[in-house]
Amino acid sequence: MPRIVQYRQPAGAMSVGLRRLKSFFRKTSSQGPTFMIVGAMKAGTSTLHATLSHHPEIFMTTPKELHAWDMPKPPPIDSYHMHFERGHGFPIRGESTPSYAYHPGTMERLAGYNPDLRLIFIMRDPVKRAISHINHSLRMRKLQQKDLFDELLADQRDMSRLDARPFRPSPYGYHARGLYHLQISRMHRHFDAKQIHLLRLEDLREAPQEELDRICDFLGAARQSLEVTSKGVRKYDPAPPELISYLSTYYRLPNRILAEDFGVKTDDWL
Repeated sequence: MPRIVQYRQPAGAMSVGLRRLKSFFRKTSSQGPTFMIVGAMKAGTSTLHATLSHHPEIFMTTPKELHAWDMPKPPPIDSYHMHFERGHGFPIRGESTPSYAYHPGTMERLAGYNPDLRLIFIMRDPVKRAISHINHSLRMRKLQQKDLFDELLADQRDMSRLDARPFRPSPYGYHARGLYHLQISRMHRHFDAKQIHLLRLEDLREAPQEELDRICDFLGAARQSLEVTSKGVRKYDPAPPELISYLSTYYRLPNRILAEDFGVKTDDWL
């Protein structure tokens, strides 16, 4: 009869391994972020970041966008945590990088880094978001007005490559960054629903204190009377009617799915 050989770990090996694991998550929770504003671009992330920075219990990084987890290679943890050194003693710490929700592979990375993270996703009318994005590219001279519709066609073709190469730098995103239901679905694959807070820029503007109270409750912070600090707001010439018509048609079905699947109000969007 063959002998049954029992494998025994070296004395103390298990406890050392557990201590190291506990130490890693203790470092993550005590030195890194407890929450992130993960999107959407041109939907009020700068305003929300600046407003929350005035809360006495909340530390927000400078710069606002760290772009740590949407790069081809994730950062060394210690160098990432250096951005939060001035937040020592704050119970709640956050950063805001809108591309985190946009890049398909980021949520899996974030869940691996800290499964207890809380995520805030702010949206606005995707037609207005896209127009703001286009105006930003025009202002930065990344886009010429005469090339606009050619660029939008290229942007549609570019979307099919996102999932194949989830951290590939993309010059586009005019369409995909407004497909909120896809971005929220990715969050739900890796985080519990109670760790995800959705809000609309329109509601933050209309009832700021009510929305900020909800955010404080979500983050576990005391409710505070905070003045909304508008950031990154620029005025542009009205968009061409044909562009508004095109975008309104494009987002009609995605907006309906967003409302049905996640209960987001979309009937006042274009």
